[in-house]
Amino acid sequence: MAVHSNGDIAVAGQFQLNAVFDGVTVTNRNTSGWDVFVARYDSAGQLPWVQGAGGNPSSNHDDRWRGVAFDPAGNVLTCGA
Repeated sequence: MAVHSNGDIAVAGQFQLNAVFDGVTVTNRNTSGWDVFVARYDSAGQLPWVQGAGGNPSSNHDDRWRGVAFDPAGNVLTCGA
């Protein structure tokens, strides 16, 4: 999790099957492993966006974020494997 100076929060993690964020469903493309997500919440706790990501669905490779941060311009940055 990361917090921007304006109060926005970025959260990154893993999920299997589906993950639901304030009614927005992110679907895992890798049916036998883990995919990743990153979500941004504004300072009022509203969800402007969430994005799922992952590798080749047939690779059976688990994806993992290693970190999440904001740059000075307020962009969300992630790194993972």
